[in-house]
Amino acid sequence: MNLKSVSDQESAFIIGLIAFPAFFIPFIAKPVIDRFPVKHILKCTVSMSLLSMVFLLFGVINYLTAIVFILFYGLAVAIQSITLNVLWPNYYGRASLGSIRSVATVFMVIGSALGPLPFGLSYDLTGDYNIAIIGNMVFALVALFLAFFINKPQKSVKHSTTL
Repeated sequence: MNLKSVSDQESAFIIGLIAFPAFFIPFIAKPVIDRFPVKHILKCTVSMSLLSMVFLLFGVINYLTAIVFILFYGLAVAIQSITLNVLWPNYYGRASLGSIRSVATVFMVIGSALGPLPFGLSYDLTGDYNIAIIGNMVFALVALFLAFFINKPQKSVKHSTTL
């Protein structure tokens, strides 16, 4: 945030604001998720994440714009979190939910551990985080593209052979 003309004290306050949308979104998410297909909500949240990265790259220039960024990004993350929690059982059923979520959690932990590395490298090599942000924008674009192909898996019918 210092690179965006935001002091350390202001940054500490701003990062806490990400929890604000996460507190209110569960109260309004149910009617939205019940009304629209989950895959469309997921596309919307990925688009919101992409827009927040564009805004971080070009629009965050001071304390006020940093607050706008974190609230919008927090909104996207909060909606996406709830949407994914609905998507897993709706698409894969509750019988396999534990095994599917356990594998997904392993990859999320690996991503969380390795995620900061591109930002550190970007800063060490260029003095800013722009390359890492642009890289994340590319991943968000790929995720958005792939989200258009999400379809609920078809249940396979098992035929029994009795003699």
